Amino acid sequence: MEKFLNCALCRKSVPENNTGITLLGSYICEACENKIANLAWDDPEYDLYKSGLKKIWRCNEA
Repeated sequence: MEKFLNCALCRKSVPENNTGITLLGSYICEACENKIANLAWDDPEYDLYKSGLKKIWRCNEA
């Protein structure tokens, strides 16, 4: 049975063998990873991705 991962940012479910990154134990899909890598500060989605990354960071603070 195939396992799936849920992206911490867009919540899409992708097969476990799909590319993407794990950041502090949270999975980020390839689409969101690429979007973040190419995101300009004045992009309308900038704050959305910024707050998503903050949530990942805050959930893993000691």
